[in-house]
Amino acid sequence: MKSKVLEKKWVQEVLILVASFILVTLNGWRGIKNIETGLQALLYFAILYLHVIVHRFALLPILFKKKYVLYITCSILLILIFSGILYVTGVNWIYTWVEILKVNEFEVFLYHVGTCILSLIAILGTFILLQFYRDQKKQASLQLSINEMELKVLHSQLNPHFLFNTFNNLYGISLNEPSRVPEFVLEVSNLMRYHIESYSLNRAKLEDELAFIESYIVLEEERVGERCQVKYNYTNHSKALQFELPPLLLIPFIENAFKHSSTADENSFVSITIEVQASLLAMSVVNSIPKLKSNYSKSTGLGLKNIKQRLELLYDDKYSLDINTTPTQYNVKLLLPLVNPQETKGG
Repeated sequence: MKSKVLEKKWVQEVLILVASFILVTLNGWRGIKNIETGLQALLYFAILYLHVIVHRFALLPILFKKKYVLYITCSILLILIFSGILYVTGVNWIYTWVEILKVNEFEVFLYHVGTCILSLIAILGTFILLQFYRDQKKQASLQLSINEMELKVLHSQLNPHFLFNTFNNLYGISLNEPSRVPEFVLEVSNLMRYHIESYSLNRAKLEDELAFIESYIVLEEERVGERCQVKYNYTNHSKALQFELPPLLLIPFIENAFKHSSTADENSFVSITIEVQASLLAMSVVNSIPKLKSNYSKSTGLGLKNIKQRLELLYDDKYSLDINTTPTQYNVKLLLPLVNPQETKGG
């Protein structure tokens, strides 16, 4: 129970905050004799901690993009700014009784510069180590999840029933419209090739993922025939054309829509919309629910649980998944960030 509590992000942040306050004010505990001196100690620490937070969230992203000159310049400016704030605060409120501070102004300012640098190294270093631990743990969990999902995907998506329907459709086309056989065989080939090759990839090109989806939709349109109305629309409003995302992340929702929308004795529909705006992908998948939906309600739990777990491991809280069910429709809305490889390389 204690380990689960300590694994919570907000608990770790609070523990670092408390530990940092104790360490920074350790030498001055004897000087805290009343509420006023206690507030002075809190103010001094708050300025140092604010310096760390600004550096953490504003400057570290610059460092991670490998813009080293800009990072060093901004770091120096930030240290000088907060050292000046510490100096002004100390002279005018915290250490008003120390006259020497008003005489040796430059030495006192340098003291505050050193304090800012040391506190930055100590507190920020703790945050960096903690983030490294989180990333390593998440990567290990993700790899374990991917290994388990690979076996499930092989059994669920490339199952004998799927292959039987595909080649049965191919046989029917070869009898009625033999001129369409090469096109249909190519779609099957593209689908199988991408499905197998994607296992070794951490990220796939968005255009490859969309080509896979389109091939899958073509196969499903042949399977469901005229009894299911299929609509697919993709638009890209972003100036950047090269995006990447984890492979086979979108297809489970689309597969689920086809699997549970159509029946032999009812008309149905599947509507798929994918839109890219800036570096965000928004996908909407809407499908009809058969009137006799007993099979539908029994078979949608495990796959949805797996994809939610994968989204959580990959994106943490940076994605949005909204699923709504009515008596006649099943509606999925997914919003997730895309990776621009050009920005990643260029920094």
